[in-house]
Amino acid sequence: MASNNVIRKSLEEFSNPLVYKFLQHDRFDMELWCEYFKVVVCFVTQSTLQIEKYPELKKRQVLQNYGDMRVTMGFQVLSMWSQLGDKKCNFIPFMIGPILEITLVPETSLRKSTIEVFYDMIQCEQHESERDGKVDLVEKQNHKISQNI
Repeated sequence: MASNNVIRKSLEEFSNPLVYKFLQHDRFDMELWCEYFKVVVCFVTQSTLQIEKYPELKKRQVLQNYGDMRVTMGFQVLSMWSQLGDKKCNFIPFMIGPILEITLVPETSLRKSTIEVFYDMIQCEQHESERDGKVDLVEKQNHKISQNI
């Protein structure tokens, strides 16, 4: 768990230059942002952090020493998603699957944070479809859900 805590802190630190150096229009790097989200999703969904499978004593010790790192990073995803601003729509096809993966983690507050991202995706897609005359977010979500089942 100590190594996961170091990774968590590192991911939080990496988020700052990502926002301040790679979000502006002239330096925006979509691939870098996608990779960041991939790493965070892998971190949140890794088996080591699925503390509900631990015996009660170990679970309590982990929570006391480190907290639920999945929740911390889930809110990091929400925060980073919010930072994207008008660039969010570019990420919708890529982010549906990873956000669904996080949603499958059995932690209520984590699921609540991902619901906020999905709601924002729907709003963004609706805004885009009104502008462009297309609707496909629900179709993409249904496709991703059927792939995971």
